[in-house]
Amino acid sequence: MDNDEKFTTFLLQEYNNIAHAHFNLTNTITSFFKQYILIMTLPVTIITFIANYSAGSMDNFYQAQQFIMGFSIFLFIVGFTIMLYIVNLRFDSILYARTVNGIRRYFYEKAKLTPLQESKYRVLPTKKDKPSLTTNIYPMVIAFYFLNTGYPVFAMWWFYQKINLIIFSSFLSLLLHITFIFILHSNKEKFFNNSM
Repeated sequence: MDNDEKFTTFLLQEYNNIAHAHFNLTNTITSFFKQYILIMTLPVTIITFIANYSAGSMDNFYQAQQFIMGFSIFLFIVGFTIMLYIVNLRFDSILYARTVNGIRRYFYEKAKLTPLQESKYRVLPTKKDKPSLTTNIYPMVIAFYFLNTGYPVFAMWWFYQKINLIIFSSFLSLLLHITFIFILHSNKEKFFNNSM
């Protein structure tokens, strides 16, 4: 077996491994998002129970208020860190897809097909800069923003009913989400550009 055949065999194995890893990573992202949704929906029952418990006296109400505010901030932090993890997994998934595209390009170039012949067989891209890093990221971040911010904003409205505080905290949360996604995006973009 000459070097060209060895390299082709290596790329075929690499293609299979990366394609399998990409599929598993997509399943992992889906699983984490399902767990995130479960985490974010369970507190509704807890908050309802605490609200009913605190209806009896003012002391219970203030204890419940402190607990619910602290718990909603805790949920925000947990949701935010899960979002960062899932977005990072999504970036890794894009890296895998780009690797598969590069391997695919190698085989199409090696086959020396005419553009017409290639168009009959190829559907998926062969460019290593596809898909874009921002593919489907921003709708996901917006969904996380609303879910992560929902509990603290609701708790502030329920206990304080100060619209300025609600608007300020919502804006601060949005700024935090966008800033961290921007930082993750620019770091991954630098990594991807250096690895090509």
